[in-house]
Amino acid sequence: MGEWRLDIARDPFTGRIACRLRSADHHAFYRSGAVGFRFKRKSDVTEAVYRLDGNAPRPFRNDLPDLIDRGVPLDRGPIGNADEGIVWVPYERLAEANRITIEPRRDQPRRSFHFRGLTALHDIAIERGCHPESRFIE
Repeated sequence: MGEWRLDIARDPFTGRIACRLRSADHHAFYRSGAVGFRFKRKSDVTEAVYRLDGNAPRPFRNDLPDLIDRGVPLDRGPIGNADEGIVWVPYERLAEANRITIEPRRDQPRRSFHFRGLTALHDIAIERGCHPESRFIE
């Protein structure tokens, strides 16, 4: 739907459901109540800043307490760059927005992502059994 895709699979033996909600280009994905936006591997995004629909910029770091509470997998990759170039944003911040522009570092170009289809597919996923959040995979 729009720029987003939803895959739902059921294990024939256990009956468990696994859900994958991601952008068609695979550069963004939903997990643990947040959306991860991929930049180049080994990119240091610890100082990333984002804007929703051209509003005031917000440092990615400001969301860390909320992301940790949700269990977002921030601890991936090597210690020097645990996030592997992924900027995480809580889903609720994106639900009303149309676009996010992220500056991963001051010396890297900004990149924009669109959300057409994200909220509708998230709602469909919940209706079809993708709850609790642990059912969402990458």
